[in-house]
Amino acid sequence: MPEDTTQTSPQNQTSISTPKKKKGLSGLLIVLLILVGGFFAVIVGVVLAVRFGLISPVNWLMKRLPPELTPVVSQLSTLDSPEAKLSMMMESGRPGVCTITDANNPQSKIVYYISNEKMKIESTDVYDGEATTHYILVDGEYTYAWDTTSMEGTKSKMPTKEEREELDYMISQFDASDYEFDDADFEDDDDSYVIDCQYRNVPDSEFVAPTNINFTDFSEMMGESSDFDDFDYGNEEEMMFDEDEMARLEEWAQEMQEEYEDME
Repeated sequence: MPEDTTQTSPQNQTSISTPKKKKGLSGLLIVLLILVGGFFAVIVGVVLAVRFGLISPVNWLMKRLPPELTPVVSQLSTLDSPEAKLSMMMESGRPGVCTITDANNPQSKIVYYISNEKMKIESTDVYDGEATTHYILVDGEYTYAWDTTSMEGTKSKMPTKEEREELDYMISQFDASDYEFDDADFEDDDDSYVIDCQYRNVPDSEFVAPTNINFTDFSEMMGESSDFDDFDYGNEEEMMFDEDEMARLEEWAQEMQEEYEDME
């Protein structure tokens, strides 16, 4: 394990869905929340996440993310470095635990628990002495999201193999040049992170959703909208969204931004 595990974390996001970057690990947390709320926000737009409500398995997702969104992974790291271990674990599902700590605020940290197709992320931020932990859980069937501020959460059913193949086709049609990425959104020279990754077995109990949280099933809310059978991927009009969908998208983005502005 190298002695110097501090890593600068520049992150990019599309302007349509990215709240402003806050202090500590908030920038990383926002990226993770956007992935859970719909990783299409960086692939074909947030509206497709709203329409389908899908999240991919860990390795399928990580292999298709733009490099600038891979969390705290240096492509130049050695195979023994914490960054390389985190990348390998997330891409291959190799069991282990990674902790990313804010060097300027050690109480703020992100912990990854990974085992094959399962992953849990605990992200803790501290503001004015008060800690809040957000959870993301991928158990192979559903993706769950909740936090310590309420007894409510959301869940979304994972796509089938056939749906993933159809999504692969959609992604292959994506042109990144159509979207603007602002490097300044997630760059901060003062932000540094200490990464500690250990390969080890992770018990199945880590990947069980809590029973005391009321999870709203996002997949069911979308109803027929999450049915891929009738979707024409070559039809540009079908890839567009109507006024109601746009209003819902804008409301969702505004709520997310207000939530993190309140945390300052």
